[in-house]
Amino acid sequence: MNPNTAKLQLTIIHPDEESFTREVDVVSSSNLEGPFDVWPLHTNFISIIKDYLWVYQGKEKIMEIKVDTGILRVTSNRVEVFLGIDTLNPK
Repeated sequence: MNPNTAKLQLTIIHPDEESFTREVDVVSSSNLEGPFDVWPLHTNFISIIKDYLWVYQGKEKIMEIKVDTGILRVTSNRVEVFLGIDTLNPK
């Protein structure tokens, strides 16, 4: 895979909304250690995220989501973001 043309497959999942999937260039967020970016060919990674999720196509920010608490998982050039986890009530 050419790193200059590689894309991320982003899926955003929220229990109260329809899932969103799109091919993007960069995903940015924040965790307890601070801000971070996920670029194509990123190593496998999982983190609790907070504050925001920013999505970029090229140099343009195409999406900005406020995040109270979520989970971001990166595997094989796929980024899955699980939002709304703080609103789920176990039975």
